[in-house]
Amino acid sequence: MKKEIIFIGFLYLLAGCVGPKYHRPSVETPNAFKEQISSATASQWSVANPSDAMSKGKWWESFQDERLNSLEVQVSSANQNVIQAEAQYREATALVSGARADYFPTVTTDPSVTRGFGPISSHGTATANTFTLPVTASWEPSLWGRVGYEVKNAKASAQASAADLENIRLSMQAELASDYFSLESLDMEINILNESVSEDQKALQLTNARFNGGVASQADVAQAQTQLDSTRAQATDLAITRAQFEHAIAVLMGRAPSAFSLSTATIQGVPPLVPSGLPTELLQRRPDVASAERHVAAANANIGLARVAYFPALTLTATAGYQASDSAEWLSWPNRFWSIGASALETIIDFGRHRAQSRQAHAAYDAAVAGYRQTVLSAFQEVEDNNRWRWNKSATNPESFLILT
Repeated sequence: MKKEIIFIGFLYLLAGCVGPKYHRPSVETPNAFKEQISSATASQWSVANPSDAMSKGKWWESFQDERLNSLEVQVSSANQNVIQAEAQYREATALVSGARADYFPTVTTDPSVTRGFGPISSHGTATANTFTLPVTASWEPSLWGRVGYEVKNAKASAQASAADLENIRLSMQAELASDYFSLESLDMEINILNESVSEDQKALQLTNARFNGGVASQADVAQAQTQLDSTRAQATDLAITRAQFEHAIAVLMGRAPSAFSLSTATIQGVPPLVPSGLPTELLQRRPDVASAERHVAAANANIGLARVAYFPALTLTATAGYQASDSAEWLSWPNRFWSIGASALETIIDFGRHRAQSRQAHAAYDAAVAGYRQTVLSAFQEVEDNNRWRWNKSATNPESFLILT
């Protein structure tokens, strides 16, 4: 028995050498902003410390707009993209539980009652009943780490799903804020144009009076009419654009555009300032970067699963129960039975199927790494694109501002 335990321990030790250990792919990161004005800002750039799980908070409250606050709450709970992502996350976590269940044996029962006709001895035949109550336990030990790789893959996929959920939630919230302020901006422009229409109408009336008095020409009247028509056309175009933003806001909140409307309003105050040095922190907290990295980890686990497929699968089974020809004696001790056994399954010839699956897993991993690096590069690009510098004439250090989109 001691030798068997040592052998099983050796197999589990060997299992750790089957698949590759995961290491986060390296990414070339800049030492400073390209748009950096002077070396005085170099200290604002620091090594990223991933913190995508950090609560983002109700960032929209910094705009101090109560109507926006109420709309953002509805987006978080009613937006269909968010609801879909949340359901996909629950699906991913369920897969983790399902993968972990493979660490344990499966116990089944299959009670049966049969009646049949056949020979009972060398002297004749008879009709007989058979009552069976078996309980079977089967278990496939994770000798080569198969279950471990499945769990790693499921966990990484679930973490990526959680990051995707957070990314979609933030995207929907940001899109709502952008549409909301665009709508209010249009309200302000429409109000100005309506005032211009009123002024242009007065100008047209005055020009007509001057024309009737022989002071102005027909060309002056036509020019005044054209100015009025142009201003009205601009106001109409802006009204159409406003309606489109209003429709977009309705859909973001999971409502039909026909059942939603926003009264006209104006932007109150100025947007909050973003302190300098924040771009690095924003990169650390981006859930899209975290999701891409977790997909790499899942792909790495798949390489391990592809390698495990080369090794035999061992299955242990045990069955026990009762069997009798008389229901009155069915569950009596003398009618008990049991069996125990083991089987090993190994592929001898598969015409390159396992080798193809291994190549596929490696290619998928390389694709995930490239996707992760591209996501990081895109994140740096967006920070650089949205970085603006404002010089203070009385200071030597610039202040950094970000336009969050």
